[in-house]
Amino acid sequence: MKASYSLILAVVLAAGYATQTEAQPSPDASQREIFGKIGSIEGSRLTIRTRTGTVVQVDASAATTGGRSTPLVVGRAVDIVGTIDAAGTLHAERIMRAKESPALWPPDR
Repeated sequence: MKASYSLILAVVLAAGYATQTEAQPSPDASQREIFGKIGSIEGSRLTIRTRTGTVVQVDASAATTGGRSTPLVVGRAVDIVGTIDAAGTLHAERIMRAKESPALWPPDR
């Protein structure tokens, strides 16, 4: 009896997990997530250097005015989510702290 109760509970929990997972919205295809270290800050504009050494221009105004940004400090590792315009500027919607070691960063997307 105990074994069948455990099996039923496991099935119910698994079904609930599958429903929660499926209900999450899919990420917007135009959104990007980039990890890097802040190289410079000038007002709401900053640059980050990615793990490959590429410098990315970032407009942080929406993230900072919307309260969706960690304090910005030169040299700090960050995870930035936003959209990139035709000029190559990343318009940040969210800026979070990241692990300091690039080896610990997930792949950019």
